[in-house]
Amino acid sequence: MKMEIEGVIPPAPKHFIINLGQDYDNIGCHFNARFNRFHDRNIVVCNSKREDGWDGEQREIDFPFQPGTQTKICFYFEKTAFHVTLPNGHEIEFTNRLNLDTIRLLQIKDDFELKSLTFN
Repeated sequence: MKMEIEGVIPPAPKHFIINLGQDYDNIGCHFNARFNRFHDRNIVVCNSKREDGWDGEQREIDFPFQPGTQTKICFYFEKTAFHVTLPNGHEIEFTNRLNLDTIRLLQIKDDFELKSLTFN
């Protein structure tokens, strides 16, 4: 599955989240772009969540997001990993820790206004 998400980041964001998974308790890819959140500044945090809690974080220092701009993020899901392509072309590979074979949950929240969602 390949998915392109386009949206607008407001002028004073704290963070935005994109979750892909089975349900709210089983999230295979938690993508959290933190501008100023939890003592983090300009970092992408990826994680997964199982019913019993969060797994270990994967932190990415490549942070191409800018307040007050439109942006596009691409997700490609396969059996072994989630591949996330950032607006500057940098790719994050995040292991499919839950061994998901289908995605039933897509959640986009916080400081991100969705403009377009495309599946290929």
